Amino acid sequence: MKKALIAFAVITVVGILSVVGGIAMLVSGGISIDTIKDIEIEGIPVISVGNKTIEVDETKSQSINGIENIMLKNCACQVNIAACESDEVTVALTGKAVIEENKDINLKVDKKGSELVIEIDSPSINSLEDLFSLDFLSSGSYTDLCMTIAIPKDYIGGLEIVNMAGELDCKLADCTLSEVKTENCAGELNITLSDTGYIDFESDNCAGEIYISGGFSDIECNNTAGEIKITVANDTVESVELDNTAGEIAVYVPKDIKGSVNVKNCLGGFINDFGIKSDEILDYKGEINGGGNFEFSATNTVGEISLLENAA
Repeated sequence: MKKALIAFAVITVVGILSVVGGIAMLVSGGISIDTIKDIEIEGIPVISVGNKTIEVDETKSQSINGIENIMLKNCACQVNIAACESDEVTVALTGKAVIEENKDINLKVDKKGSELVIEIDSPSINSLEDLFSLDFLSSGSYTDLCMTIAIPKDYIGGLEIVNMAGELDCKLADCTLSEVKTENCAGELNITLSDTGYIDFESDNCAGEIYISGGFSDIECNNTAGEIKITVANDTVESVELDNTAGEIAVYVPKDIKGSVNVKNCLGGFINDFGIKSDEILDYKGEINGGGNFEFSATNTVGEISLLENAA
C-alpha cells in the first residue's frame, strides 16, 4: 500500500512539472507570451493568458526588531536572498509581467506580530495545487520577475518558504538562523547556511531539486520528488530523517560522526561510506563509527539514498 501511495505521488508531481515545462517551451521557442491568448497542454482545458504587460519596480523595507520568523510565500519568480549589514530586511521586486487588464501586481512586506511576511499579491494561493491552478495561470506570467531579499547578518530567527514555483538562490552563511522550512515548492532551491549554525531544516511537499549546506541540529525531508543534496558541516547534528521521497538523495556528514542508521523499504538502494550493509531486502541497519547520538533514518524511498563522508 505504501509503495502504491509513493507511486501515485510521483505521478502527480510529474504531471505538474509537465504543465510547467510545456509553458516554458512555448516561451523559449520564440513565441511571445504577449500574443498568446489560448493554451492547451496534454488535455488540460484551455486557459487564457493576460493581455497587458507591466513594468514592476518596487522596493520595501522593514525593521528586523522583534521578528522571529521570515515567511516568503506565493512567489512564481526567481528569488535571491543574501545577508546585509543593515538592521532592516529590504525586498525588491523588478522586471516585467503579463497580466489581465483588471489585475495588478503588488509587493507585500507585512509585519504580523513576530513574523515578517513577504509575498507577491496575486490570486489566492494556499497550496502547490493552487499555484498551478487555471485561475493563477490565467492571471499572467511572472517568469520575467526577480525578487531580491537582503536579511541583516544579526538576524537569528527562522526562514520559511511556502508555495514557490521559481528558483531560489539563498546565501545566508553570515547569518545564524534557528530554522529553515520549505513547503510546496516546485523550483530549484539552493540554500547556503552558516557552517557554525545549529539549524533545524525541514522540507515537505517539494518537487524541485534542493541543495543545502550548513551546520544543523535536525534535518527532515518528507514527500519530496526532486534530487536532494545535503552537506552537514558539524558532527553535533542529531538526526536526518527521510520519509516518502522519490528523488535521489545524497547526505554528506563529517567522517568522524558517531551514530546509527535505520533504512526501511528503500527501493532505490542505499550506499554509504560507513560499511553498513543490508540486513533484509530493501532494509539497512547498523552503527556509524561504533555508535553515538546521530540518527539517520529513511523510510519508503524510491530514489537512491547515499550517506557519505564530507570531504571538506
